[in-house]
Amino acid sequence: MGLFSDIWSSVKDKLSTTDLTGYDALFNAQVTLGIKNAALESCVSYLARTVSKGKFVFKNESSITDSKFDYALNMRPNPNQTASEFKISMIKKLLNGELLVIQDGDQFYIADNFVTNYSLDGNTYTGVTVNFSNSKVSNAPNSGPYAQKYFNRTFIQGVDCFHLDNDNIGIKKYVDSLWDDYGKLFGILIANQLRVGQIRAKISIPVNSKLEDNERKKLQQQYATTLYDKMMNDPVVFIPADDKSKSSYDEISSSKSATLQNQITDFWSLKKVFIGEVAGLLGIPPALVLGETANNSENLDLAIVSAVIFLFIFSRVAKNATTGVPGKMQCLVEIVVGWVDGIVKENFHGPRNVVAPIALTFFCWVFIMNAIDLIPVDFLPQFAGLFGIHYLRAVPTADISSTLGMSICVFFLILFYTIKSKGFGGLVKEYTLHPFNHWAFIPVNFILKTVTLLAKPISLAFRLFGNMYAGELIFILIAVMYSANVAIAALGIPLHLAWAIFHILVITLQAFIFMMLTVVYLSIAYNKAEH
Repeated sequence: MGLFSDIWSSVKDKLSTTDLTGYDALFNAQVTLGIKNAALESCVSYLARTVSKGKFVFKNESSITDSKFDYALNMRPNPNQTASEFKISMIKKLLNGELLVIQDGDQFYIADNFVTNYSLDGNTYTGVTVNFSNSKVSNAPNSGPYAQKYFNRTFIQGVDCFHLDNDNIGIKKYVDSLWDDYGKLFGILIANQLRVGQIRAKISIPVNSKLEDNERKKLQQQYATTLYDKMMNDPVVFIPADDKSKSSYDEISSSKSATLQNQITDFWSLKKVFIGEVAGLLGIPPALVLGETANNSENLDLAIVSAVIFLFIFSRVAKNATTGVPGKMQCLVEIVVGWVDGIVKENFHGPRNVVAPIALTFFCWVFIMNAIDLIPVDFLPQFAGLFGIHYLRAVPTADISSTLGMSICVFFLILFYTIKSKGFGGLVKEYTLHPFNHWAFIPVNFILKTVTLLAKPISLAFRLFGNMYAGELIFILIAVMYSANVAIAALGIPLHLAWAIFHILVITLQAFIFMMLTVVYLSIAYNKAEH
């Protein structure tokens, strides 16, 4: 309330000299207070969502044991909440100060109100109430937006409840103190933006000199009011100006758009700094809350979905394969398998029972992940938003972390096949006595071979990432054209179609290159002569 009072008092001081109203002051206060609440909510929600992805486990000394409460805590704690909702509510309640989770039969609830009875033998809790929205609890009233259940019993710590106390009084004081300073800065920036963006003009409204002064002023005021209303409601306004009436409207162009843009940038920078301060106070890396780091969980999910699609198609074809006239899908699968097997046979001169399936997996998997790029760029993110996912990189291969993960797998395969063909001693000789077969050149050989080895997975990852990222970016740029005028939007349709057709070649080519280079690298690792 300190910020509100400061803003309100400052506005009241200005009322004598300006036209600023109490509503404007209230608006500014609400805007800035909204930023404070948004910062706290974003940090708390991030922490709660992170914890909600975890799982309750029960330990007996050092080993994890089964419990009859596994299902309740990890699937359905009570009729009103899922496990994820339950965990989020726990974290938010704890960050507000105290958390009491009670057990009622095989169900668990988070207490909204309770009385703590302190004792050396163990604390107990009475007067426990739980609030529900759209309650399904038997003894809770169904009238009104919220229902409440009262537990007329005593809960014992560690027996049928657990209590956590977050001593965050210091945190609250620090946030409030921090906000007093940042709130004043936000208020100044808002006022400056309103002032810089204000339109100023000179208006000349001559009237009949025979009229009385009050009548003349009244007519001028009516003209100005009418002009203002027209300008606020109509996109085009014609203002009469001629030699006879001598009326004119001369707008003073602000020429301060750059200043306004800089202030908006300052506003956003100050907001980031404040959110970062709150996040750091709660033990959260600020970059995570501000979205400045990669969030790979959704990428991993889509990569897994792509792998499942590949396995489903190939397993289904294998189960339903016929020796007679094959179906279209069987023909396609057989062509792909035969083609990949031929490539492996030509390039890998060793046992192919593992390398060929690896090559087939990489080609089909990368192809399916790349093909997601053909789906309209905003379709999957908007669809994911319906389920509470606010950020989604639809194409896994357009994220460097995904391609690096696959290339690291290739890196370990190279080491494996090098050891398999030459042994561990051969691996050491490979990286110490080649290309210069003399002990004095061991450091030079090691550096050269290490750089060559590391360049393989890095080139694999960045080649695939760069091409898919560029393709996705072009799709986004074309999609932006649809928000322009009709002519540009109409031009976007053939461009979108042309790029989609061309991108099919890019999708296939990048999958082929990734597979081909993998086979070649494994072949080099397996067939190199010992030194």
